[in-house]
Amino acid sequence: MAVFSSILYLDDVRMPTSAGVALVRNYAEFVEYLEEKGIPDLISFDHDLAMEHYPVGLNKAGQKVPYSTYREETGLHCARFIIENKLPLRQWAVHSLNVQGKMNIERELRRYHRRGEVRGLQIPFAVQQPEMGIEEMEEAVAPPRSRFSSTSLLQFEEEVTLEGWERGLFRSFAQG
Repeated sequence: MAVFSSILYLDDVRMPTSAGVALVRNYAEFVEYLEEKGIPDLISFDHDLAMEHYPVGLNKAGQKVPYSTYREETGLHCARFIIENKLPLRQWAVHSLNVQGKMNIERELRRYHRRGEVRGLQIPFAVQQPEMGIEEMEEAVAPPRSRFSSTSLLQFEEEVTLEGWERGLFRSFAQG
């Protein structure tokens, strides 16, 4: 098992619970981290960094991601920042549950630094409810009739099945 002395975790909702893992929430924080601290040993990418990025409908390979309509940058934009600036990427992984978004990041990073890919990486994390209200969240992304837990922090392991994600965004928050 590989040991990394520095890990950068890019995600808008998850919070790594392992000591020593640095967290950035968006493109601006990502770029600022790299400019101030340099390239870490490992970067773990999420694709969806804002509510507008979350897939509507089915979450499967082949779905067109409407990048040109987004106001906020995605994890793909973060990966492209590294590539366009020819930064010395060491090791990388993509933990996004957005199937097509994950494939897009992996495709570009494999072209740039195939040997750096770390597969099967599991970084424990907690999920914090977004700052928007429960009702707004349900309207924005949830399937009809789902209810979100009022718990502010839920503990999960990184291993989440894509099958479960395809049934609906944040389905793990839904109460039975």
